[in-house]
Amino acid sequence: MTRGALIFAFNNESFDYVGMAAWAAARVQRWLDIPVTLITDAYVDNRVFDKVIVVEPEPSDPRYFADVAKKVSWHNKSRPLAFDVTPYDHTLVLDADYIVASDVLGQYWHSDLDFLCYCTAYDVAALNDYRTLNTFGKHAMPMSWATVMMFRKTKHTRQIFDVMHMVKQNWTHYKEIYGVGRSPYRNDHAMSIACSLANGHAPTWPGFHGSMANVDPAYKITALDQDSFRIDYINRESKPGYIVVKNLDLHAMNKRSLGEMIASQP
Repeated sequence: MTRGALIFAFNNESFDYVGMAAWAAARVQRWLDIPVTLITDAYVDNRVFDKVIVVEPEPSDPRYFADVAKKVSWHNKSRPLAFDVTPYDHTLVLDADYIVASDVLGQYWHSDLDFLCYCTAYDVAALNDYRTLNTFGKHAMPMSWATVMMFRKTKHTRQIFDVMHMVKQNWTHYKEIYGVGRSPYRNDHAMSIACSLANGHAPTWPGFHGSMANVDPAYKITALDQDSFRIDYINRESKPGYIVVKNLDLHAMNKRSLGEMIASQP
């Protein structure tokens, strides 16, 4: 059985997602010892990737990013393609802004479960209450985070990705059902709905142990060494503070800060 990772990355006018993906891929290879395939919209000649698969990004509405204080193009509708495009039997899917700094994800290759994701996330600086972010819509539907997922090719996972595609194609309908207001399509919403339906309309479903550590868009992230990071923030008393984390996988939501950190490294 082949194992490998997929990273979806489509550049826009503000962020070099492909550059982030290359940096993330090198970390995946170092910590998890697996090849990484890039899914993007133009061929990239970068030896860090095992393969580069070119797909056309679907049109999407611009999204507001607090780190650049404006709306920018957001090509993030391709995740339901993961099942069909992966060249691996057992696949880890990561966002380009996910920092692998441990071997935690590698421990799941031997899981009996054929589909895994994080079902909760938390603020690594413990300043923001994530209870509202770990659910969505007027019915408080449990959120699953599409930032990280692992799957084998089975009938069950085929169903999950088919439902994700159906939700994406009919988002106007589904956002009314789940009461998410004017929210644009999000992979997180589609995957949460798909996991619920594929598990018999279950209110919860199996996932990775623990919660995903999020670095809020308002925080600045700096590398102290290969696997240690300083995270600066403004606390509730409007005073600066910081924490240092080591060997903790992180979802770096401040794309501007992540890009600057990557660019500053030798």
